[in-house]
Amino acid sequence: MAVKMCYLSHFKKYGFMLDEIIPFLAKHGIFIENVPEKEEFSESGEPESVKKSMTNDAHQEWKDLMALFPVLTEREIAHLFVDIDPYENYCFSEYQQTELSRWKSITHRAIQAGEIQAEAKENELVITPDALAEWCDKKGFPYPLPGRVPRPTTDAGLREELESCKQELEQWKTKAKALEIPNYLDPKNERYAPKLAAAIHAWQAVTDYASKGNPKVVHPKPPVNNLPTP
Repeated sequence: MAVKMCYLSHFKKYGFMLDEIIPFLAKHGIFIENVPEKEEFSESGEPESVKKSMTNDAHQEWKDLMALFPVLTEREIAHLFVDIDPYENYCFSEYQQTELSRWKSITHRAIQAGEIQAEAKENELVITPDALAEWCDKKGFPYPLPGRVPRPTTDAGLREELESCKQELEQWKTKAKALEIPNYLDPKNERYAPKLAAAIHAWQAVTDYASKGNPKVVHPKPPVNNLPTP
């Protein structure tokens, strides 16, 4: 069975002398990544070298190219979130392998739950950049590709925003209506005055009736507010 050996710790595990194996491999054009066996870890549990590579703001040409893809596979999306070029030969650390597996699982489950729109193509699921951007926006994840991606304008998204606007409008209407009603006319207010409220409503009814073109109706005088001033 073939054994994958990418790091110095792998060679030390099988008894190779590092001062011998490194020059030997380099002589034959094989260069292995010099990652210590016991690397310092950050508070989040990830190796510092991996953390630096994943948070590096340097220009990455491969991401610019992937931003041109019309669709993305689950594997490509996982690599994007872990910040590793999916088309470059690379020996992954155990942490990177774990993160790739984790993000692929997250993406796949999101598709199964209907959170991300995907379609089957050549025996694999593919996702459009717009669908990925919409999901990232809802979940609060930064979009992993460079460039500004416009907010999706799918029917479902527009309906959701419209419903949210309607609910907000109704809330403002309720607040405005509450401000228009004097406290002594509001049955829910502790300063509500039933007799005065009845008199005002009766006066308002007669006034409204007269204003509709009934000349025989004498416009009554408005009731006097005899409530004590607070």
